[in-house]
Amino acid sequence: HERLHVLESIVKPVLMIIGKEDKAIPYAISLKQSHLPSCAYIHVLEKSGHMGMQEEFLKTGKILQDFLRDLAWHSDAFEVSHKSYHHTFRKH
Repeated sequence: HERLHVLESIVKPVLMIIGKEDKAIPYAISLKQSHLPSCAYIHVLEKSGHMGMQEEFLKTGKILQDFLRDLAWHSDAFEVSHKSYHHTFRKH
């Protein structure tokens, strides 16, 4: 918890992929922390724990690919409006 200020200070878009069954970082804590950056793309993997990139690698790959495509597509908008709060939330 002593590093929450790091999440709060991020002004670039952040991709948060949360495993619903995560035992290392409980879902409720991850969800709360995912709203600290000013611009976060939040995805919940319903069938994963702490290692979603291995447990649901195809979904994780698609999420990452979509995030990077959005960044490339909206890069100018993020530079101008990084102060406004933007969060997208999707369950998979």
